[in-house]
Amino acid sequence: MDICTAGSLDKAFILDLYQNAFPEEERKPFSLIERKAVMGEMEILLITEEKKRIGFAIMAYGDRIVLMDYFAISQKWRGQGYGSAALERIQGLYSDRQLFLEVEKPVGVNGMRNDRMPETQTVSGRADQPGGSEGLVSEGRQAASGEPGFSDQEEIRERRRAFYLRNGMLETGIAVELSGVKMELLSTMPGLTFEQCEPLYRSLFGPIYHNVIKKL
Repeated sequence: MDICTAGSLDKAFILDLYQNAFPEEERKPFSLIERKAVMGEMEILLITEEKKRIGFAIMAYGDRIVLMDYFAISQKWRGQGYGSAALERIQGLYSDRQLFLEVEKPVGVNGMRNDRMPETQTVSGRADQPGGSEGLVSEGRQAASGEPGFSDQEEIRERRRAFYLRNGMLETGIAVELSGVKMELLSTMPGLTFEQCEPLYRSLFGPIYHNVIKKL
């Protein structure tokens, strides 16, 4: 497996996966991501296996801190362990920095419940289900049989969260509301605080920062 900075020839693959793996309300304008990548504030990483494009990760950079903003493995490559392998490689790339990500917090974890109504919820958190034996039913969209019910969504959240914890991410105890969705932060190193993350979030969202994210 190889992980490298995506090039212009990779854009069509990444943009298609980005649009299909994450619901519209969770996607930043891709032009914004590209602009911040040029500025060095973000980076679009391509994940390949034997030169085949299988997924991507979009990273945002702060001062000694890195947010894995988006992470997805293409549907055709799920169920083969690539998600776990890719996450391990990404953690290795940033072993000298605090790497963190956001996941929706299941109801069963400290009693936190997402305030969205079940019929409007998606099955994807910010970091999409990456695949492998931990794979879910779809790319963060509804399954062929229709939108999952609340209990199905809770199971998906729990499995997604368990995937990250099983693959080296740590609980931080930090809960945030991101665009109206209750999330928790997971990190690669103990001791992460929201105050460490705040400058990075301010950089990402600019003047609308306080309207987008708040600590719970």
